[in-house]
Amino acid sequence: MVLNSNTSMNLRTALSSVEDFYRRVYWYSDEATTVEGDGFTLSFSGLPWMHSVNHLWLHDIDALDDVLLKLAVQFFRRFNAEYSIVFTAVERPRLLFWLADRLYIERANTPMYALSGLPRPLNMHRDVRICRARSEDQEVILEILHKTFFMTPEAGRCVVRQEHFNDPTVRHYIAYVNDEAAACASILLHDRLASVWNVGTLRQFRRQGIASAILMRALVEAAQDGCDHSVLMASPMGKALYEEMGYHFVATTWFYGPME
Repeated sequence: MVLNSNTSMNLRTALSSVEDFYRRVYWYSDEATTVEGDGFTLSFSGLPWMHSVNHLWLHDIDALDDVLLKLAVQFFRRFNAEYSIVFTAVERPRLLFWLADRLYIERANTPMYALSGLPRPLNMHRDVRICRARSEDQEVILEILHKTFFMTPEAGRCVVRQEHFNDPTVRHYIAYVNDEAAACASILLHDRLASVWNVGTLRQFRRQGIASAILMRALVEAAQDGCDHSVLMASPMGKALYEEMGYHFVATTWFYGPME
């Protein structure tokens, strides 16, 4: 792991953790078709209508040119699939204008945050019961993901797979309030880093410190296993919470797709 002089995680280290999530959950799943190239990954997830998980992923932002763009069009046409060109940068890159000239539009952008050490929550629910999920809890997590992120069952079963429950480096958590499932979160451990994904709290349980509690439990256990640094992609709703807990901005990940 590489940290700079003020212990902030650098982009390369943080991005390697994010890419590990996509590689393990989507790019090399049983349903996926994936091609690795020089500075890029082309991957069809098996879900043709979900552009957010069908990727021309640029590991090197300079890898994209008209030849690669044409290759991506041909690749996804085979599956009649929507897709996104995905790239990460600290500041707005010139690539945005290059893509706009070729009639590609921004579909989403997501800030990447990182933290060295454990979070420092200001408000954490003290009575919530947090459990490490087992295989029989899969449907509970999928229901929370559907209600909080409108995640379809097909996409949910990509993110929370049965084989995860036998993998010590993939961990799903559920928070209960009075025996009612209230929130979920997932983490992946990779090279001393814990990447945090899908922290979702049901509407009636929000603003009670439950997200802070489930995140702390997951990251304390990760730290006990040697992963005392964490990375996450912040939703607009979660951004303020993560900044409050000590996370710092690293870069932005953009998702671009062809104009309809």
